[in-house]
Amino acid sequence: MCGIFGFVIHEASGISPDIRDKIMNNLYTLSESRGSEASGFAFEYENKINVYRTPEAASELIKTEIYKNSISGLCRNPIYSMGIGHSRLVTDGEEYNNANNQPVIKNGMAVVHNGIVVNASKLWDKFGKESRKTELDSEIIPTLFSSFKENNSFDYALDQLFKEIYGMSSIAVVFEELENLLLATNNGSIYYTSDNSNKSLIFCSERQIMLDLIDIIGSDILSPKIEHLYPNSAILINVKT
Repeated sequence: MCGIFGFVIHEASGISPDIRDKIMNNLYTLSESRGSEASGFAFEYENKINVYRTPEAASELIKTEIYKNSISGLCRNPIYSMGIGHSRLVTDGEEYNNANNQPVIKNGMAVVHNGIVVNASKLWDKFGKESRKTELDSEIIPTLFSSFKENNSFDYALDQLFKEIYGMSSIAVVFEELENLLLATNNGSIYYTSDNSNKSLIFCSERQIMLDLIDIIGSDILSPKIEHLYPNSAILINVKT
């Protein structure tokens, strides 16, 4: 069990940079209950993915200068802010090897993953044209997606990915070449809401985390209506609109 979370907030939402900062900080501290052995974040800016990972709990990560400076820059993007985060409960791969922490960076994607791909070793044997760089089962996700997407549609690649992986999995993905955020799950462990102008999307792994976030930020800013991404469903969010 890990925590995945993040947001896309458009300038038209009216959510100030300081409130965006507060939303991300609280997503971290609230999600630490799902895993406190490592943490990390990623955001896309000007077609470049910026990533930081650490074998520390989220509550320690948000105290660091690199986090404060990165999130401050993310939240002050004049058009939109898009960031994803991870709080890790270790399964495969020792957290002190920072390559084993998330987000997973591969093939122009940053992926945060909650769950376990129980057939990862078999999938590497079946599809492993690329070299494996970590001990993480999660690394197979961008590996397979990019392989299936080659000469095929985005929808086809996502469908094939979830047909091949076994085990409960929920993912959030940002892309270097696409101004989109992908959320997908085969077990329904993603919940989301918007601001009251419906110009943003904030997501996390548990309904209770979202309820607590709304209570902290205020229902005058965040909608009290929480949506559930049901099993075997996905959302692709255009960050500019």
